[in-house]
Amino acid sequence: MSDLLFDELSAKCKYTGTRCKDCKHIQKWQCGGSFFFYCGAIKSNLTYNGLKKVKCKTPSCGLFEKSEVKDEIDKY
Repeated sequence: MSDLLFDELSAKCKYTGTRCKDCKHIQKWQCGGSFFFYCGAIKSNLTYNGLKKVKCKTPSCGLFEKSEVKDEIDKY
């Protein structure tokens, strides 16, 4: 049983050669004059909105899906 769980987690965390900023799950939130980026695919109980906080240049996870929309995230 533990082997199956480990295999599932390692598949989600495998580096695919892409960045979080190119994923369709990334969400941009503004708080005052600052922008914060969150992953809509991975949940977290450490943030107030329930989403995992990410950096745009972070290597993407196994849940990566290419975004069709290009917007101002490209400059980060």
